[in-house]
Amino acid sequence: MPIEERPPSHPYLAPPGIEQRWAWTIERLGGTGGVVLHEHGCGRAPADGPELSLDDAVTAYARPGARACGECAAADVFDRL
Repeated sequence: MPIEERPPSHPYLAPPGIEQRWAWTIERLGGTGGVVLHEHGCGRAPADGPELSLDDAVTAYARPGARACGECAAADVFDRL
């Protein structure tokens, strides 16, 4: 049985030449100082979370205590950095 190829799960993983805009949001974990990065619109993201550009999200991800959500494509994108 042939293996079916799936399209990239996120616009930033799309092949070059395909232009798609995507935004990120951040969830602040109370008391710990940590954050979780989500795709904007992720079901686990806070509804009132700020919309971040890719540059802002990469900066936030580089801080101690930051991690990427495993429920949306955030982990696929940021864990590759």
